[in-house]
Amino acid sequence: MPLPRLPLTQPEVMHSQPPTLAQAALSGRDVLGVAKTGSGKTAAFVLPLAVHVARQARVREGEGPIALLLAPTRELAEQTHQQCRA
Repeated sequence: MPLPRLPLTQPEVMHSQPPTLAQAALSGRDVLGVAKTGSGKTAAFVLPLAVHVARQARVREGEGPIALLLAPTRELAEQTHQQCRA
């Protein structure tokens, strides 16, 4: 039994949205963010770290670290530490 002929049409363009910052960061992709002070940049780069740490097995004595966060200045490192502890 022959298949019926279907009319060929021009393919439609698919419109997709780029991933949000959170989606990109949590999917393991590299992210570059630039924003004003107080806009949540620290949370944006600490969130993927927190998700990674939460998924790890409990660290035994003599093991670790699970993650390492680098900051360009001591002040930013202190700020990030404070935000993580809050």
